[in-house]
Amino acid sequence: MPSSAKASLWNYDYTSGLITTKTSFSQTYGYFEMKAELPGGPGLWPAFWLLPLDGSWPPELDVMEMLGSDPNAIWTSVHTKETGVHTKSSVPQYLPNAGGMHTYGAYWTATEIVWYVDGVEVFRAPTPADMHKPMYMLANLAVGGWAGAPNSSTMFPAQMKIDYISHLSHELRTPLTAIREASGMLEEGLFRDKPEKQRELHTLIREDCERLIRSVTRLLDFSMM
Repeated sequence: MPSSAKASLWNYDYTSGLITTKTSFSQTYGYFEMKAELPGGPGLWPAFWLLPLDGSWPPELDVMEMLGSDPNAIWTSVHTKETGVHTKSSVPQYLPNAGGMHTYGAYWTATEIVWYVDGVEVFRAPTPADMHKPMYMLANLAVGGWAGAPNSSTMFPAQMKIDYISHLSHELRTPLTAIREASGMLEEGLFRDKPEKQRELHTLIREDCERLIRSVTRLLDFSMM
């Protein structure tokens, strides 16, 4: 950072960026996903996460965090104070190829949270008792903190390249998931010799398509009020 700018930024050596839906969107439960290319390098800390709209903390839902010194490890976490003290469930997921674009998602319901990387489930944990209220999304690239200090090998400027950030309500995600799973079974020919099971899956797909249409219709009606 130019020395002429440091005085107006509390003499910090780095600035970093954050985008948030705090003033525009929040939701209780649902599926949240980001597709992004993350920067590596000591001291870099990209993340996609959710915080309560009411300003309380914890809870916190970390869809993904990455420490630039270990770019193949993607951390998925949930923070809570349901026992009266701050605790968290957190595990790293190791990507064989951390470069390029990847998707990072979390499906939050009243009973559990399921995390996905590139559409594959990687972790699940019970939904804490204090995480049943609207939360908003944040995506940021921090410098320092948990990631440690940058060093001479850290490339600046660093970029967290986001392709998209999306969300689905719980009532849309549930039938979409069921349709995808049932369709996948049919495409893979898992029940090629069991016509009765095939008919059962076709019925399931039809019913879930109808549920999805009803849910979308309700949402459209609500948005036009």
